[in-house]
Amino acid sequence: IVLETFLLNSAGEVVLQTGLDYEEGPVSYKFELVCSDGDNEAVAEVLVVVLPVNDNPPRFLEDRYKFTVDRSSPSGHTVGRVEAEDEDIDAGSNITYVIDDSSYFTVDSLTGDIRIRDYIPSSAGSHFQLQVLASDEDFSANASVTVSVNGALSRPEFAGIVAGVLIFILLVVTILSLVGVCGCCYIRTTRRSAYAVDRATLSADTTPSQKVVRFADEEFSQYFPSPSRPLVLTNQSTGPQSLPGGDLYSSQTPYSHHQGTEDRGVGTTTVSPPANEQEETSFVA
Repeated sequence: IVLETFLLNSAGEVVLQTGLDYEEGPVSYKFELVCSDGDNEAVAEVLVVVLPVNDNPPRFLEDRYKFTVDRSSPSGHTVGRVEAEDEDIDAGSNITYVIDDSSYFTVDSLTGDIRIRDYIPSSAGSHFQLQVLASDEDFSANASVTVSVNGALSRPEFAGIVAGVLIFILLVVTILSLVGVCGCCYIRTTRRSAYAVDRATLSADTTPSQKVVRFADEEFSQYFPSPSRPLVLTNQSTGPQSLPGGDLYSSQTPYSHHQGTEDRGVGTTTVSPPANEQEETSFVA
C-alpha cells in the first residue's frame, strides 16, 4: 500500500501517487526510507497521518418528506423530523437545519424536528410546501417537505373576527360622539363668554373714554335672529360711515345702531334690538 500511495523521487521528496481519503482509507501510514552510498547506508522512519477535512456535502435520508397534522394541534407540537447525514465523520455532528418559511412552522436547528409555530387558520389552506436546508458550514443540501393539515380550527376564528369589528365600530362611534359634544360645548361657551364680557365692558361707563371693544357678529347674537346680517351705526352728528365687521372703535361720538347697511363711527353707541325685543342696551366702544 505504501508503494502504491507514496513515491520517493530523485530529489529525496516523498510524494503522493494517489489521493487520500480519511473516511475510506487508513488514517496513518508508517514506512522507512533507506539512503546508501554503496558502502554505508542510513535509515529514516517516516509516519504520515491523514487528517479529516470537510469535503462531502450533507445528504438527506429522503428526498421528499410528507407529514400530516391536525389543525387543532397546539403551538410547539412536533409535525415530523427531517434528518441528514454527512460522510465526513467529524463534520456530521455540525449539521444545522433551517426552514425557508417560518409563518406557521419552525425547525429545530440541531435535531431537524419540524414544529408548529402558531395555530393554523382555515384561510391559510390545508397543504404547505416547505424547503428545509441542511448545512455543515461548507456545503448544504435541500429537502422538500409537504405538510397536510386536517380538521377544523379549534378556536372560534369567525366569532373572534366579528367581535373585533364590532369593538372597532363601537370605539369609532364613541370617539365621534365625544368630539361632537366637546365641539358644541366649546362653541356655546365661547359665544356666552364673549357676550358676557361685552355686556360688562360696554355698560360699565357711558361717558367718553379710551376703552377699545371689538365688534363681531356673535356679540349681537342675543339681539338679532341673524347675526350675519349687516349692522347700521348712524352718527348723530355726521351721518352714516363705513363699519367693517370686527374693527376696533374708541369712545368719541354718540351713534345709534340699526339693521341695514354698515356704517362706521367712533363714540358712544346705542344698540337697538329688533322690534320684537323691548330691551335697549348702550355700548361704550
